Amino acid sequence: MGHLPGRLARNRSGLVTIEVAGIALAFVLLLVAAVDFSQHVSAVGKIARAASETAKIATQFKRLRQGMTVQRGDEVGVLFEAARQVAQPLDIDKVGAVIVTSVANSGSGGSKVAWQQRSGSSSWTSRIGSAVGGAATLPTAFSIRSGDSAVFVEVFHTYQPTVLSGSLFGGDPSGVPVYSQAVSRPRFGDLTKLDP
Repeated sequence: MGHLPGRLARNRSGLVTIEVAGIALAFVLLLVAAVDFSQHVSAVGKIARAASETAKIATQFKRLRQGMTVQRGDEVGVLFEAARQVAQPLDIDKVGAVIVTSVANSGSGGSKVAWQQRSGSSSWTSRIGSAVGGAATLPTAFSIRSGDSAVFVEVFHTYQPTVLSGSLFGGDPSGVPVYSQAVSRPRFGDLTKLDP
């Protein structure tokens, strides 16, 4: 029995195996977290680009018509299709939403929501305002002069991190909300109403 500590001290092969396994596990967890973080950054970029590009497209129309199915090419549905295309491979219809809001300042009462259309999940709420004719909440340092209008595009998405790195994103099992907003002033018309 007296020789047992000496034999354990000489036989270190088991200890090296445990050390390598611990280092390998830490490396794998770090690698998964790095991949997850890069995918989150990519999702944020895609959502921001979808909002920006959709706002640019909206302001190129002289008029927009109601309708989600694209038949003539001037329906609001064109904007939602553009956002879907730019955000690919993210599914913004299933775990997100796109909200397009026209805001106008007629000179009396400040900026108001002229119209709003949405696509995707109804669980998301516009940060601009949703009541047509109601006051619009504009971003800081942004204003609309009397007689002018602007089109806001809000894109929402829920990023779902892997189980291993979920705690890095707050540990919320329902996912991490990603939001982006873009605004553009109409170029050829005021876009304060949707044609039927």
